[in-house]
Amino acid sequence: MNIIFSTPQNISFTNRTSPKKYQNLSGVENLPCAICGNRMYTKKELEYILDSFTPSIASVFKDKEFESYKDTNAYSLLKELAKKHPKTPIKNAVKDEDFTIKFQFLPEYTQQVITEIVAKASKNKIIAANVIKKIEKLKPAFGEEEVDIFNALKKYAEKYPDKSFSEIFSLSEVYQTHLENIRSYKSSRFPKVNEIMENIRTLGKQLPVEEQDELSIIENEVVRPLIDRIFFNPYLRNKNKEILTDIYTGEQLYRENYAYRTLTKKINILSQYEDLRKHSSNPKVMAKICELAKELPFETRLVDFFILDAAKNHKSDRDIIWDLLSRVVNSYDHIIPRSKDGSNDLSNGLRVHKYCNEERDVIPYSIFSMYKVGLNENIQKQISKIASLITNEKLLNSDEYPTSVRETLLEASDGRIIIDTDSFVKNYQNMIAKKAKGINESKERLFAIVEHYRKINNSISEKIEDLTKEIEELKENKKTNKKLIKNAHKCLEVLMHEEIKLEKKI
Repeated sequence: MNIIFSTPQNISFTNRTSPKKYQNLSGVENLPCAICGNRMYTKKELEYILDSFTPSIASVFKDKEFESYKDTNAYSLLKELAKKHPKTPIKNAVKDEDFTIKFQFLPEYTQQVITEIVAKASKNKIIAANVIKKIEKLKPAFGEEEVDIFNALKKYAEKYPDKSFSEIFSLSEVYQTHLENIRSYKSSRFPKVNEIMENIRTLGKQLPVEEQDELSIIENEVVRPLIDRIFFNPYLRNKNKEILTDIYTGEQLYRENYAYRTLTKKINILSQYEDLRKHSSNPKVMAKICELAKELPFETRLVDFFILDAAKNHKSDRDIIWDLLSRVVNSYDHIIPRSKDGSNDLSNGLRVHKYCNEERDVIPYSIFSMYKVGLNENIQKQISKIASLITNEKLLNSDEYPTSVRETLLEASDGRIIIDTDSFVKNYQNMIAKKAKGINESKERLFAIVEHYRKINNSISEKIEDLTKEIEELKENKKTNKKLIKNAHKCLEVLMHEEIKLEKKI
């Protein structure tokens, strides 16, 4: 293990550790996000929540929609399966081991009907109010824009208590409302942007020509393209996978003028002005320009896009729910982006929410750390949790991670992000020493047992040897005895023969 020592800091390893053992970081439950510090959910946990909206197999047979299948063998087989797993979602019930074996030997038509029933049941209507009730517990993990989406969905669920989200979003009044929101925002935004940029250009006249040129480049190549993007993901790729098209305007977009989220835009734009301020000949003027830039309308209108995107693409209720649930999934964030030759190694990654991953985009941590409040503390919080799992032997295959990721962060943030790993190193060394001691004690016990049985074996060997000798002696004695007996018999015969002779003479 490559042990790296840093400036000692106070850090606690008193986190409660899970009774589970994890193979990798993506499966760790209750892990805090390295960027926002809120709890992340594993894909497995989120899929479990999503599956909870799928009707149980027993309820499928109470739905009139499936009455047309009543006379099929597939219906009978599934109904029989429902007796075994009445409360299990149908998509999980059909994974029953006995049923999967039986399925392989069914006629092709019966297999197709079973697949059709399962697919249809899995795309069932999910009442919006029921969705809100279940996923409200995830709200503390959401980012600001996700909370806005949730609140908007909650209002619609209350307004249309008997409808699903796919039904609500397809309503003309709902679709038109959000489309108008975007149009209104677009029309009100450009005058504000133009006013701010005019004020920046006016202030810029106090700067040297070369710095005025830099301001112009920032406006035309950074501000205008980024501010123009108001959607979270408003494009479709064409066949060559290079040109992107705004699904609402039909305009062509390119990756270099595309921004994901509100904070992403803000950091990308403000950091450009901040860089110019650092080497400007008139930092006071640039400080005023930086303050003006903060007033730009960075909003992404994620709520409007979320609803319009679902309606325009005819998303099912499950797809809509997953779009929201998946934003809090535990995902891998490349510390050094792949576009900057960053690797996929464990040491080049932090675990972050999907929405935090999108928010950071490829912004260098040296810049991101200056704008994201609490970033250092949140990264430390995650690494401490991971370190605790490692030292308690609850996380496998990650022993070098805390120290190696510390070095990556130091490099990527230009020394701004310093993670304390001293306590981890100490605890890890204690763990290794304890394991080594345990191994040595086990070896000693093993040697003692071996020695004990060696002595017993030697004793047994000696006894076997003695017994073998005794047996040999007995065998020899037996031969001797046989010879003596034989001689005695001969003597007896002689004596008896002599006695007979004597009797005859008499």
